[in-house]
Amino acid sequence: METLACTSAAGALPFRLEAAAAGSGGAPFRHAYSQCLAYKIFCADKAHPDSNLVTFEEALRYMRVIHDVTGGLEQVPYLVGWQFDGHDSKYPSWAEVNPRLKRPQDPDARASFLWLAEEAKRLNAFVSVHVNMSDAYETSPLWQEYREGGLIILGKNGQPRRAGVWGGEQSYLVDKVKEWRSGHARRRIDALAALLPFLRASGSVHIDAFGLIGKNEELRQTVFAIFDAWRGMGIDVTTEYFDFELAGRLPMVYHLNLSEENRIKYPSNVVCGG
Repeated sequence: METLACTSAAGALPFRLEAAAAGSGGAPFRHAYSQCLAYKIFCADKAHPDSNLVTFEEALRYMRVIHDVTGGLEQVPYLVGWQFDGHDSKYPSWAEVNPRLKRPQDPDARASFLWLAEEAKRLNAFVSVHVNMSDAYETSPLWQEYREGGLIILGKNGQPRRAGVWGGEQSYLVDKVKEWRSGHARRRIDALAALLPFLRASGSVHIDAFGLIGKNEELRQTVFAIFDAWRGMGIDVTTEYFDFELAGRLPMVYHLNLSEENRIKYPSNVVCGG
């Protein structure tokens, strides 16, 4: 039976994993994810942008209910569809807060989002966002820049390689290596932190469909660099699935894709999940 190794060739835990496993004082993560509730609130769907909305005010009500029924358990709620027209909307850009989610009394949706993050602190909730660093759409304000800059993966015909269809819209894949080397990835990370300054205080971000890095060494090192860039800002990265090569960098996954046998290889302060 194939098992996941968590040791280096020398037999010792890699540095980051060793630090994470050290327990109190040693873990590099901002939250004890096995001791809090990290979850998603689905606010808007781009396929039906005006229907079934969970506004910022309504999201706070959810957090208050969870606070009350758990006796104030720490929460890390990731808002899905907070940007543009809803979930999977206009990536790779993260430049606009979804206007449909604003409070009537606020000048814009960003002000409402900042209000939510501040109010949530009273509920021991650290508000964050669900983003994507892999997909690109032709409707994005960054599409032309990324297409002309060679930052979209191309197929053999020289055209952007089709990926999934999400929310009824064709997606294409960002070339993570080129985006990182060109500085574009770092710029959009910094721009998001400037747009939503509460992310640094929240200390966490959820990156959708990210981190399964395979055997491509360039891509592997790029993914490591992206994780480390977020962590250098004091922000943990969580994602959907666990890859053992990210142990020590990835504290929590939404779907813990390890067998029971392999789960015991990792302390919960190294990685945990649902």
